[in-house]
Amino acid sequence: RPVKNHQLIIDVASDICKRHKHVHFILAGKGLKKNLGPIIRERNLEENIILAGYLENIPEFLSLLDLFIFPSFNEGQPNALLEAMVHGVSIVASKIPAILESVPESIHFCLKSANDTAGFVKLIEKVISEESLYDANKVQDWAKKKYDPIMRFNQFYQEIV
Repeated sequence: RPVKNHQLIIDVASDICKRHKHVHFILAGKGLKKNLGPIIRERNLEENIILAGYLENIPEFLSLLDLFIFPSFNEGQPNALLEAMVHGVSIVASKIPAILESVPESIHFCLKSANDTAGFVKLIEKVISEESLYDANKVQDWAKKKYDPIMRFNQFYQEIV
């Protein structure tokens, strides 16, 4: 779906992989091979971009990542981003209202315009050079508290009774 902004990920990967052949990007979701495969082949990125398709075991998948990139143009509830934070994966994402509301203020510097390829590249380059963007464990603790399912269900329940 264009709103997920996979094009930015491909543009970022193209830039990054010129300098860092060992870096790989994994894109997950339905229809990616059909919709993005030709673009990836055209840009000679088959070795660096893996189109995983639909994934069932998200926690296992997230445990493989050094960074979660989420450049959406628009989101309702950015569930995939929340899952990444809850699993302790550092994030770089687009600076849109739903994401600004969903992450702690301390990491707003990791949010870039959904069209800011250079901004995304700069943050990813820091991670490649083994520089932490922030303490992912602190963000993980924050996310687990903020999005605790029992607490959230009780909030919802109180609204409907």
